[in-house]
This record gives sequence, C-alpha cells and structure tokens, in this order.
Amino acid sequence: MLNFVRRTIDHFFPDLSDLIEESCIDTRRKASIKYSISEIVLAAVFLHTCKAGSRNSMNQDRSEPVFKKNYRELFGFRLPHMDTVNDVMKKLPEEMLERLRKKMIRCLLTKRVFHKYRFLGEYFVIALDATGIFTFEKSPYPNCPYKTSKTGKRTYHQPVLEAKLVTRNGFSISLCTEWIINEDGASKQDCEYKAGLRLMKKLKRDYPRLPMCIVLDGLYAKQPIMSQISQNNWKYIIVWKDKTMYAQQDKVQEHRDAGLTVKSTKEKYHNQIKKTIREYEHDPNEIKYKTESIWYARLVEIHKNLKKPEEEKRTKFVFMTNVKVTKDNVMELIEAGRLRWKIENEGFNIQKNHEYHLHHKMSRGNINAIKNYYLCLQIAHLLDQLILKCKNRPFSKNKTVKKLWEYFTSALRIMEDFCFPKSGKRYNYRFE
Repeated sequence: MLNFVRRTIDHFFPDLSDLIEESCIDTRRKASIKYSISEIVLAAVFLHTCKAGSRNSMNQDRSEPVFKKNYRELFGFRLPHMDTVNDVMKKLPEEMLERLRKKMIRCLLTKRVFHKYRFLGEYFVIALDATGIFTFEKSPYPNCPYKTSKTGKRTYHQPVLEAKLVTRNGFSISLCTEWIINEDGASKQDCEYKAGLRLMKKLKRDYPRLPMCIVLDGLYAKQPIMSQISQNNWKYIIVWKDKTMYAQQDKVQEHRDAGLTVKSTKEKYHNQIKKTIREYEHDPNEIKYKTESIWYARLVEIHKNLKKPEEEKRTKFVFMTNVKVTKDNVMELIEAGRLRWKIENEGFNIQKNHEYHLHHKMSRGNINAIKNYYLCLQIAHLLDQLILKCKNRPFSKNKTVKKLWEYFTSALRIMEDFCFPKSGKRYNYRFE
C-alpha cells in the first residue's frame, strides 16, 4: 500500500512540491529557515492523512528514526517537528492554502477525473452546507460567533460553510470555503445564508468557466441567491420544504388539479421479499417566483416488505430548479438533488467521526492557524479519496478505512528496509 499511496500522488500531482512552492510564498527570514515551506505544508496535510489526531501524537511518531526515514523515502521530504509547523500555520495567510487547493482541483479537472459524473452530461454537481467545528467557553479570538441561552450564558462556536463537488460514487471534494465569522465586529451575528452569498462570489472567481449545478437545502430558497446562481450561468436544485412559498405551492396544486402534472412509476425488486416503488411527479410548466422561473419535481419512495405490509416506509423528496423538467430528465434531476446528502455523509460525517478529528483544536485561540489546519484537512481528505476509491487498488476492499490507515502508519513505523521503487507496476486509475 505504501507504494500505491506514493504512485497515486505522483499520478495526479506529479509536481506537488512545485504547486506548494508556487501557492505558498515563504515570508520567513532566510536565516531562520530549517524546513522548506513544502515540508511544512505537507507535514500539516500528513497529520490528517495518517489520522494522528493531535500534534503531540504526530511528534511521538516523528521521534521514531524508522518512521522519519520511511516518511522521507515515501514523500521525498523531511518531517519537521509539529511545533515548527504550528508556528508557520499561525502566520501563513489562508489565501495561500486556498490557492494550493484550487490548483490541485484544476489538475484533477484537467485529467477529467469527475467528468463522467456530470449532471446532464455538462454540469458538475456542487453541494453547499454549513457545519459547526469548534465550541468554546470563552471568546477564543475577536468576533467569534456566539449563542446566548435563555439564562444569559454565552457560548462561542465556529461554523464554516463548504462547497463540495459531489458524485454518485461517493466523492465529496472541497472546492471552496467561507468562514461564518463576525468580521465587521457588528452586534448582529453572521449567518449561513449571508455566507452563502459570499461563497457564490468566491466560486465564480475561482472557477469562472466551470459549469455547475448547485444543490442546496431549503434555507437557500430565496430570490437573491437564486438570481446570483442564474447570473453566473449555473443551474440550481433546491429542496422545497413544506409550508414555504405558499403561492408557488398553490400554483403546483392548481396544475395538479387540472391534470397538467406528469406522473410515472418505477419498481425495483431487491429480492423475493423487499421491493421499492418510486413515484415521480413533475410540472412541465414554469412557475414564477419574483424574477425567477422555477420548475417542480417530486419523488415518493415506497419501501415494501411483501411479508410484512405494515412495515411500509415512505420517503418524500421535493425540489425546485431552474432546469426545465421533462419526462426525460426528471429522474436524473432528482438523483442530482439527492446528492446533497453526500456533503453530510461522505463529507462532514467522515471528517468528524472517522479518524480525521475535525473537532480537535490543532491550535487554540489563533483563527489563522485554525483556518489553515482546516484547509490542510480538506486537502488530506482529497488525497485519501483518490487513494481509496481507485477501482484497481491493491488492497482488500473489505477493510475499513480506519484499519487501512492504521496499517499504513504501522508500516511506516516498522518497515526498516522500505524503499520506493523507481519503476514497477502501473495502475489504471479508474474509479467505482
């Protein structure tokens, strides 16, 4: 597996060191530089890749001569002390790591890694969602968002809004990040919706020509954000919650009563006992919402147990979109809308609960270091997904991710004769 990790990185990012050097300008005094900026950044990324969990845990691995030797043999860089890394993370502008992530994404787009997963054969599906990453008892830095309880107790927290490229095979790749923080010092708290408007501008700035379909939850079903997406020549699919946009829901009901909506049914037997019935409905007529033209699509998924009819389970999915819905694209459109859950499951859930330690404060009280460690985690997760989702990976598909990376780090600790071969087996990097 060690060789496969190295080959995967070399395959997708053959000039990773150059990408880091171009993106992260080293402003340290030359006399004080012991490790290059590439070695510093790669160590911060590897901290998350090897699931160390803390800087102290990484330093303990670093103290082992075999680990340091194998790390250098594998990546071609020395492994600095994590206190040295932390000193740089506190001062390195976050824009530099954002630039590095953007260049890595562009490398993958150039290699057409995600092209076969596009919506309608054209649009990359981008999911937006926010999550909380830290909580504090006291204000850790100026303008940190907070909540006040009924008793008057103030709790500080740090949420972040993410835009991730999601695919049906499970990719959840971070494209852009917007921090929800009261940067202007105003008494009114920043919020996810306002951060969403800012994130749209950053996405357009960073990927001006990338065709996108933005999938959003019901919070974003508002005219300003719809108009901004349309002005960027993107598409959107938004969850349409009950008891919202009453006038437009009444219009859909009028069309339903007049027989203008189109319905279809699809059945799938999983075995002799269980089957799923999918009831699709869409309105081919556009509905006006202020300055926007939207279309309606719905799926009711019925899970049946033929031996126990009382266990029937129904799930409803309703979406609004600026894509004209037809009988030919309604199924693909609803599946694209449902991909929004990938940012929750394959994105935030993996990073919080599967050894990435998103909640762990790698640096306390310094918002710049917090942002930089978070961006390094996103880069590490990107590399991990490329390694784990390769169809021809040379390790068991039955191993859990946790056990797989335990094996990886254990091999670095004990393989004294490890040496990366200069030539050998070539892997066909296709994804499931």
